[in-house]
Amino acid sequence: MKPVELDPEASEELRQAIEYLESQRLGSGDEFEQAVQDALDIIGKQPKAFAPYRSRYRKYVITKFGYLIFYVELDDRNWVAAIANGKRRPGYWMNRQPN
Repeated sequence: MKPVELDPEASEELRQAIEYLESQRLGSGDEFEQAVQDALDIIGKQPKAFAPYRSRYRKYVITKFGYLIFYVELDDRNWVAAIANGKRRPGYWMNRQPN
């Protein structure tokens, strides 16, 4: 299992999504946070299991919330470029680079 590292902007997207969802329905922020953590655990264990996206990336869909996790499998880790709302403009995050 490779560690999963979130880009700082992906971490901020996660924080904002949790805050927004919680403001819409009490408990939904925690539920979303758990869904993301579950997804990151699976990505760490089986990074090749999810659909390729524009050759370099892969995406994990959190269907219940309409969010996508875009990530790249690197030699030493899985790097999450974005935790994006599926209704947000596509590819806005593609200029991000792993450190």
